[in-house]
Amino acid sequence: MIVTIDRIESKFAVCEMEDGSFENLPKAFLPPKAKEGSKLKIELDLKSEAEDRKRIKGKMDGLFKG
Repeated sequence: MIVTIDRIESKFAVCEMEDGSFENLPKAFLPPKAKEGSKLKIELDLKSEAEDRKRIKGKMDGLFKG
Protein backbone atom coordinates (compact mmCIF):
# COMPACT_ATOMS: atom_id res chain seq x y z
CA MET A 1 0.00 0.00 0.00
CA ILE A 2 1.30 3.45 -0.91
CA VAL A 3 0.12 6.49 1.06
CA THR A 4 0.96 10.14 0.51
CA ILE A 5 1.63 12.60 3.31
CA ASP A 6 -0.83 15.43 2.70
CA ARG A 7 0.25 17.58 5.64
CA ILE A 8 1.82 17.37 9.06
CA GLU A 9 -0.14 18.67 12.03
CA SER A 10 1.28 18.67 15.55
CA LYS A 11 2.07 15.02 16.36
CA PHE A 12 0.32 13.51 13.33
CA ALA A 13 0.79 13.21 9.58
CA VAL A 14 -2.45 13.41 7.64
CA CYS A 15 -2.04 10.79 4.90
CA GLU A 16 -4.04 10.19 1.77
CA MET A 17 -4.72 6.49 1.34
CA GLU A 18 -4.90 4.70 -2.02
CA ASP A 19 -8.70 4.85 -1.96
CA GLY A 20 -8.67 8.64 -1.55
CA SER A 21 -9.60 8.63 2.14
CA PHE A 22 -7.45 10.34 4.78
CA GLU A 23 -5.98 8.85 7.95
CA ASN A 24 -3.76 10.24 10.70
CA LEU A 25 -0.46 8.49 11.40
CA PRO A 26 1.66 9.40 14.42
CA LYS A 27 4.76 11.35 13.37
CA ALA A 28 6.81 8.81 15.32
CA PHE A 29 5.97 6.26 12.57
CA LEU A 30 7.51 8.42 9.84
CA PRO A 31 11.06 8.16 8.52
CA PRO A 32 13.20 11.15 9.57
CA LYS A 33 13.22 12.80 6.11
CA ALA A 34 9.47 12.43 5.48
CA LYS A 35 7.64 15.63 4.55
CA GLU A 36 4.48 16.82 2.84
CA GLY A 37 4.18 15.05 -0.51
CA SER A 38 6.35 12.10 0.57
CA LYS A 39 5.10 8.64 -0.40
CA LEU A 40 5.18 5.87 2.18
CA LYS A 41 5.08 2.18 1.35
CA ILE A 42 3.28 0.15 4.01
CA GLU A 43 3.65 -3.61 3.76
CA LEU A 44 3.71 -6.72 5.88
CA ASP A 45 7.10 -8.29 6.42
CA LEU A 46 6.01 -11.92 6.60
CA LYS A 47 9.57 -13.28 6.47
CA SER A 48 10.64 -11.31 9.58
CA GLU A 49 7.40 -12.22 11.31
CA ALA A 50 8.01 -15.94 10.71
CA GLU A 51 11.60 -15.62 11.96
CA ASP A 52 10.43 -13.85 15.13
CA ARG A 53 7.79 -16.51 15.78
CA LYS A 54 10.38 -19.27 15.38
CA ARG A 55 12.84 -17.48 17.72
CA ILE A 56 10.17 -16.87 20.37
CA LYS A 57 8.89 -20.44 20.11
CA GLY A 58 12.45 -21.68 20.72
CA LYS A 59 12.70 -19.53 23.86
CA MET A 60 9.30 -20.66 25.13
CA ASP A 61 10.16 -24.31 24.48
CA GLY A 62 13.40 -23.83 26.45
CA LEU A 63 11.56 -22.25 29.38
CA PHE A 64 8.92 -24.92 29.70
CA LYS A 65 10.97 -28.08 29.19
CA GLY A 66 10.76 -30.30 32.23
